[in-house]
Amino acid sequence: MEDGIFEPVARDRGARTGLFASAGAVVAAILASACCWLPLVLIGAGASTVGVAGFFEEYRPVFLGVTGVLLGAGFYFVYLRKPKCAPGEACAVPNRRLLRINKISLWVATVLVVGFATFPNYVGAFFGGDGAGTAAVAAQAAPATVTRTYAIDGMTCEGCAGNIRTAVVDVPGVGAVEVSYADGSATVVFGDGRVDDAAVLEAVKSAGYTAHLLRAGEVAR
Repeated sequence: MEDGIFEPVARDRGARTGLFASAGAVVAAILASACCWLPLVLIGAGASTVGVAGFFEEYRPVFLGVTGVLLGAGFYFVYLRKPKCAPGEACAVPNRRLLRINKISLWVATVLVVGFATFPNYVGAFFGGDGAGTAAVAAQAAPATVTRTYAIDGMTCEGCAGNIRTAVVDVPGVGAVEVSYADGSATVVFGDGRVDDAAVLEAVKSAGYTAHLLRAGEVAR
């Protein structure tokens, strides 16, 4: 009786471990991308992002490493690990239904892991982009324009750049906005001769970030 109870459990243990490893990989990938999506969620809810984005950005390599290990473990337990059992024992007969479910779950988890792990790289597209090149075009089209460059603090991914650009482009008098996540800066072209640095800084603040006007020779990052 005891063998009848415990052998099926032993038989399925490896497959279930692979399923748990896959689920853990998804959770780790979500945490790895939290440096990008969590600040945007908090800003949308009107909450402060101080300290939150920096923490997840600092530990992003760790979360990505854990993601890779867990996903690798999932493939090992589902595809490579063979149960050790004697001929005729219950574990010698694989549970094909459970194995099929685990394989499907593993590949679904892989797709989710890739999507979350690379989220900071493509999220900017959902916020209308960073306006790259628009400032130079606007300045050339109207020589009388005034161009200002601001250092931006608090950006953790390309999505932040698009979020800031959306906020600043609505400031009265602004003709074009170009935000660079890589440089940590925003280039603003005032098209009607009316320069309002305070309004730009307030727009950036309302978007959940901080900024200051760059002086001659000063570098944002």
